Amino acid sequence: MRFKSKPGITKKETEKAFVLCNDFMVQARKVSEAELQRLKRLHCVEAVV
Repeated sequence: MRFKSKPGITKKETEKAFVLCNDFMVQARKVSEAELQRLKRLHCVEAVV
């Protein structure tokens, strides 16, 4: 973006960035939930028994 000839950000660029951020957040939530479940199984053994 720093090499653009005109200043400012277009609506199309903003929407693309929003979609990319949203996709990242969805994937991060999935990964974090899976990791949290793994850690619960690992560290909460007495709760399972």
